Amino acid sequence: MPEAREEGIEAWTEAELSALHALTHIAIRNRSEVIAARCASAIRWHLSEIQPDNGTNRPWAVHAFVLAGQRLPEALMHARTLVHNAIVERGRPERFGALLLLDASDALADAGALEVAHAF
Repeated sequence: MPEAREEGIEAWTEAELSALHALTHIAIRNRSEVIAARCASAIRWHLSEIQPDNGTNRPWAVHAFVLAGQRLPEALMHARTLVHNAIVERGRPERFGALLLLDASDALADAGALEVAHAF
């Protein structure tokens, strides 16, 4: 989402990760290896270009990084950092962050039964 660059690194990162969050759901629900491959490409880009602490303290797309962690150990560390950032201030995530984590866990449960999970 290059148009979000002008908003600053935090807003840009949140825009990118929220889009990846949704796209990962679409890949899982549609059992689409093509969309999953696009997600994997975005994940690799994030791992090389963006630090997980550049976002807001919301764990957007944590499920995408967990899925990618099957092949890329650094993706799992990225996911851990996203979760840590979501809980560090209060010792627990704020309400919206908790909903994102719940949504991510649902996506991981759905992906566990699908062949498309290997495409990440």
